Amino acid sequence: MISKLKPIYDFKRKTALKDSHITKLVYREKEPYQLYTATSDGSVQLWLDDQEETFSKEPIKSYELHTDYIEELVYSESYFLTCSRDNILKLVNPESGDPVTFLGHTDDVLSCDISEKHKRIISTGKDKTIRIWDLEGNLVHTLDKQTHSKQINEIKYIPLENERMITCSNDHKIKIWDIESNVCISELTSHQNPVTVIETSPDGTLLASCDSLGMISLYDLELFHLLYSLEIESECYQIKYNPVKFEASILTMDGILNWNIEKKEFIGSIQCNGNNKSVISPDNMITTFDYSPNGSSIFTGSANGKIKQYTLNN
Repeated sequence: MISKLKPIYDFKRKTALKDSHITKLVYREKEPYQLYTATSDGSVQLWLDDQEETFSKEPIKSYELHTDYIEELVYSESYFLTCSRDNILKLVNPESGDPVTFLGHTDDVLSCDISEKHKRIISTGKDKTIRIWDLEGNLVHTLDKQTHSKQINEIKYIPLENERMITCSNDHKIKIWDIESNVCISELTSHQNPVTVIETSPDGTLLASCDSLGMISLYDLELFHLLYSLEIESECYQIKYNPVKFEASILTMDGILNWNIEKKEFIGSIQCNGNNKSVISPDNMITTFDYSPNGSSIFTGSANGKIKQYTLNN
């Protein structure tokens, strides 16, 4: 039986723009623990400071970065990285707030990731290119041929000894790329619909994906092999692995499903109301989430600007 979770903490994000909503939420995994949100008006807010050991009622700090909707917010050791529908990426030192701007994409930038180990940033989007940058904003390489035949929805680094990157697309394919040679080394073709979301496990051995009709697939990334698939009958917007348990959570238009990977079943849910996939409404629709570093809580951001904290069942 799937148990429903109720929030233990709930507060309203104050915003300068009445119609802006939270697009991404990231809980920094290492000390100092900090909670960041990105919004549809192109700004990023810092909410939680580890020294205070509590949430603030309004942002501790705000960063005005983009002129349009922020599609991705990624945190690394020293920076956070954003990409937007204004075709631009920004790499920000959170202490100084000074951004490095990345120019080159010709359409919405839908996804990005950063590897401080290799001092590289990767990005992709509607222009169907994969772009590789250094941390100073210089374009190192562009993959524009034989990437995908349609819009690329996400790009991720795979945390392995020899790092690789992975992409998914509306052409129904997932591709795995060698970073050094920039060559596609494997294609995963089990989906029959546009692949909208991908997420790698913290150890880089598993890949979860979801397509536009709600087919969840789990792959072994060492063998490039499909392990199993599940249907949720709803489009998926985000997948996150629990940092300490063999579990993951899946964001749909109805809320969040908690997934026991070993048992191949859903074990809990966080629900919201919503019956239209094409718009960010009603206001209480969950638009993003992240785990706390110890895996015991989930934080959600919504279209109405609210952030909520849920304690997960043991």
